Amino acid sequence: MQEQTEPLTVVAPRSLTTWYTAFAGDSSPAIFVGESELDREAILHRLAAESGGRSIRILSGHDSLIRDFAIGHMLRAKGIGVSAQSGFASALGLDKLLQKRILQAVKVPVPRWGGPGDPIAPGACILHKQRDSTQSRGLGWLAGNAKTAEDAYWEEFVPGVEYSVVLYRSPRGTVTFPIVWKGENRLDLLPPWRRLRTVPSGLDAATARYLAETSLTIAEIADVWGFLEVEFIVPPTSGPVVIDINPRVCGTMRLVAMATGERIFDWSSFPGDGDRVVPVLRYAAEVPFDGTPFTSDDVIATSRLTCSGDDARAVRQLLARWTDAVPLAKDNAWPAGWRAD
Repeated sequence: MQEQTEPLTVVAPRSLTTWYTAFAGDSSPAIFVGESELDREAILHRLAAESGGRSIRILSGHDSLIRDFAIGHMLRAKGIGVSAQSGFASALGLDKLLQKRILQAVKVPVPRWGGPGDPIAPGACILHKQRDSTQSRGLGWLAGNAKTAEDAYWEEFVPGVEYSVVLYRSPRGTVTFPIVWKGENRLDLLPPWRRLRTVPSGLDAATARYLAETSLTIAEIADVWGFLEVEFIVPPTSGPVVIDINPRVCGTMRLVAMATGERIFDWSSFPGDGDRVVPVLRYAAEVPFDGTPFTSDDVIATSRLTCSGDDARAVRQLLARWTDAVPLAKDNAWPAGWRAD
């Protein structure tokens, strides 16, 4: 049953300030609190004062997961209902070594990896990754006989195409969004958020189903509440592997929202009751953007330019209007279903 009183929505990542309302329907404006740990007590007192008998839902970013979990715990102690990311999911999102151990224990395929002091796989390209990283913080190549830092781990570089699955999970059910194509991973380690990303993904049905089912399994194991992104690499000659899970607001949410028409922040209509898979209704693509943020019909521009349309050609034309059209004109830069032919 949908609750009758709108919860007070608290959004940690300030990056959502410019586009949250586009997907929030007619619900009240959100409170944007940032992700600083130093603001914990001030946020706690503000939320307790402003809840006014309503429940609270907290949409966390990477850097605020533990802070928001603690705030939720303290608000519940005051008798206020809170929906926020679970402690276990928060731990998995912040501790990539714990994440690897749990996924490996439940037989979810991951690249070869090791922690500080673990022997490094011979004859492989090895990445050095920060244990609590996001958005490629601390990412680099592990050269020669170098050792892994105490706050880091090593992971084998698996060549292939990167994909993301976005889900939303609550006691009412789980919503699975269409798969996001993020292009081939690169030896120069250019991260996906600085590359072209699209929905639909062009992925074959069997692999797409496997990615979605694996993501559902991870959401259940991690006791996820709210949004979750599972990142995969699909190699050309072997099965998919999971490279990261992000139990929080993530960069691919806007893209899937525009491709499906879902008002993903609207408390009155999303997520609805029961499990469901949201179909692709429109084409959507995005690229990095360094201009002045703006919104218009079928376009939202912040640090990324996200465009949607009724077909691939319409989206490509929108992107070309606002960005350098030369790389976007190359058909080999796009997945199946997006090329001019």
